[in-house]
Amino acid sequence: MYIISSKNMLQKAQQQGYAVPAFNIHNLETLQVVVETAAQYRSPVILAGTTGTYRYGGLENIIMIVKALAHEYQIPLALHLDHHEDPADIYHKINAGIRSVMIDGSHFPFEENVALVKQIVEYSHRYDASVEAELGRLGGQEDDLIVEGKTLSTPLLRRRWSLLPVPGLIRWRWLSVPRMACTSPNPSWILPAWNRSAIALKCRWCCTGLPA
Repeated sequence: MYIISSKNMLQKAQQQGYAVPAFNIHNLETLQVVVETAAQYRSPVILAGTTGTYRYGGLENIIMIVKALAHEYQIPLALHLDHHEDPADIYHKINAGIRSVMIDGSHFPFEENVALVKQIVEYSHRYDASVEAELGRLGGQEDDLIVEGKTLSTPLLRRRWSLLPVPGLIRWRWLSVPRMACTSPNPSWILPAWNRSAIALKCRWCCTGLPA
């Protein structure tokens, strides 16, 4: 088994009708428990690490450990760059063996965001690396990225972008107590507003957070 592209992993899941979990890893302990649990269910898994994760664990160290775990447990693993912003850093990690990228240009104006994503896609596809992008501005903080305001993605922008729509999403760390009107997601109002494109997938986004 090798570190593979999340695109290949998700395409197989779509064809065979199952879901692929994605978990953020932060250190060796979280990495091990995620892979060991996935192995119990013989499930492929996406291992997402922020720039802070790779600084802490070391790029080469993380890659070698994930390769060893994939070989030991014989399950497909996708090592993913979560909320990365610097193209040079992304290229370096792709060259080292990463095959799944999330470029976060959400803090830029839409057109600039699109141009940045296109640049990353053109490089990544040379190495069969899949690319995820973020549409709209999500308020909050993740590692070194801080966004004060939040502008949720809209159906108009949705027509120009294939994405996982997440109405009402904000980042996991609030800069201040948010004022939100919460409602349970319901297909009766999500689907009419977010028409699926030809390549969009049904999926669920969720997270857990503990108070500091």
